[in-house]
Amino acid sequence: MNGCILPLISMTRGTSHFLFPLLLITAAQAQTNRFDTAEGVEEGRALFQIHCTYCHGARGEGGRGTDLTTGEYRQGGSDADLFMTVREGIPGTEMPAVRANDTEVWKMVAFVKKLGSAGLSEKATGDPVAGKAIYRGKGGCPACHAINGEGGSLGPELTTVGRSRGLKFLEESLVNPDADVPIRYRPIRVLIRNCSQQKGTGGSRGLSEFFARRQMRIVRISFLAMAALRLMGQGLPVTFERLLKADQEPGNWLMYSNTYNSWRFSRLTQINTENVKNLRVKWLFQGRHSEKFETTPLVVDGIMYLTRPENDVYALDAETGRALWVYHHQNPERTFNCCGKVNRGLAILGNRLFMITLDMHFIALDAKTGRELWKTKVHDYASSGGYAGTGAPLVVKDKVIIGMAGGEHSISGFLDAYDAATGKQLWRFNTIPQPGEANFGTWAGDSWKTGGVATWNNGSYDPETNTVFWGTSNP
Repeated sequence: MNGCILPLISMTRGTSHFLFPLLLITAAQAQTNRFDTAEGVEEGRALFQIHCTYCHGARGEGGRGTDLTTGEYRQGGSDADLFMTVREGIPGTEMPAVRANDTEVWKMVAFVKKLGSAGLSEKATGDPVAGKAIYRGKGGCPACHAINGEGGSLGPELTTVGRSRGLKFLEESLVNPDADVPIRYRPIRVLIRNCSQQKGTGGSRGLSEFFARRQMRIVRISFLAMAALRLMGQGLPVTFERLLKADQEPGNWLMYSNTYNSWRFSRLTQINTENVKNLRVKWLFQGRHSEKFETTPLVVDGIMYLTRPENDVYALDAETGRALWVYHHQNPERTFNCCGKVNRGLAILGNRLFMITLDMHFIALDAKTGRELWKTKVHDYASSGGYAGTGAPLVVKDKVIIGMAGGEHSISGFLDAYDAATGKQLWRFNTIPQPGEANFGTWAGDSWKTGGVATWNNGSYDPETNTVFWGTSNP
């Protein structure tokens, strides 16, 4: 189970959702946290800064996420409970699974336990009676929020918010309530049959109430359904003919180098030397990973597809930066990449995305859902000192061509072509002639076994001569 799709919001939990977590729970409960030491806590602190501070705050005081300094955890406070919460996330909430190995998760658990025992939680000052009057009176809060079952459901339920959110976050939410609205409560507009526009929220309860108030059929629409509609409306399939004419779609970026000649030139002219100084950040994608990014995103009619280290794939709404789906491939703890656990990007053909992994697997995903369609083993990643897959694939007709990295080791390089529909290997071109091939013997002695000649980056294609051009390295 190396690959899995990570839904942003889980509306139902079937049997298939439970099998793998139960196996992990057994393993977690069977051991104590051997990293609950001063050194482990400090290393956990560093990992917490990388993975957790965006939601939980630099000191664990809470923000978008729960205040971790109280020592109260809804999913349980044992080491095993916290391990599973960090490792697998909490379905149906904005708490994702943290992309870290088990050792790193245990260290983060040690740090979180330290936070919970430190008594760092801030205490609010002020007059709670006056605050209650404002809440119910001119604040108008019960129209959207409920406490102990009293109030509306268009906004988050607030009964336990004081225990799960820090003071700073609560203050910012009151002063600027639109700054950080949870996904399921973001407002949307609905065009109904008479062409009038009505407003509601992205939460299923909020929308069902919204429709019921207008004496219409109750329709339950979740954020996932809205994301699905966004994806269904994208510009798929991306045919080989579109790839041949990629320069005629300046608003898209359909392959690693934009066009087959690899010029990486954009025909867009709206941004120029005169107005580039006026650019401002509209949205920001947080990779939440300590590795560097070397990916070139693909853009297909408003959907951006990119890879995040090590081998995660994201589909984003290019207008808002909202993640539509996420795919995760779990590599072994040790891989043999020379210069960081990076990936340079994807290829697309039809409705499929393609990625090569650090442990030398080649994967096809459904571009609409992130579902894994097939996975093929390319090579033994640990042989001859180590191979790795870091480059973006290249689509040619009905084939997908990939290279490999590892020229710094005693390997022998190659270039592979695979059937885009099935993942079956169609041919392999050895960059050093092997026994029985033309020009074998042109390398002195046994140097053909260890000469390198890796094909780690992307190539180019000339459709007029039906020729692929691919650079090699080392030597």
